Amino acid sequence: NRRASAGDSPVQSLTEQEFEELCWHDCHVHAWGITKAAHGQATLTLDIDFITAWEQPGDGAFAFQVAPATLVFFDVFAFAFSLDYTGFAVGPFSIRGIERDLRVNAAGFQDYLYRIEIDYPPGGLIQFSGDRFRQVLRAPPARSSSQSLDPGVRVPLLGGA
Repeated sequence: NRRASAGDSPVQSLTEQEFEELCWHDCHVHAWGITKAAHGQATLTLDIDFITAWEQPGDGAFAFQVAPATLVFFDVFAFAFSLDYTGFAVGPFSIRGIERDLRVNAAGFQDYLYRIEIDYPPGGLIQFSGDRFRQVLRAPPARSSSQSLDPGVRVPLLGGA
């Protein structure tokens, strides 16, 4: 998966059409919520620090371009969430990656099975069926020595994307 390079202009809104170009590895999740939708489905909202670029200056240390973002999955069903902080410090959890598999039933209905694997704490997983998503950057990326933004720098989540 490709990330935007530091020279690229920041993309403010991305959808499922750009899925193959996106990488959520090491993105931190500060909040999540579920909003009821029609027909037993829901909207899943994640407040994340999206890493738009990884930089490696000459000193060998990494730096990151990080933007607060709202990642929203629509028409979610068959939702499962597993996260266990036993033995670990509690804080924002980090994403290992997001995968999806296209499914087509006998009637021709298509959707995706999404798997969001959690790096920290280890072994966590968010899994659900759905179709569409949208990610919106709430501020331009800022250079950081960390993969997440300091709370004082983060633009707060203002609602769904």
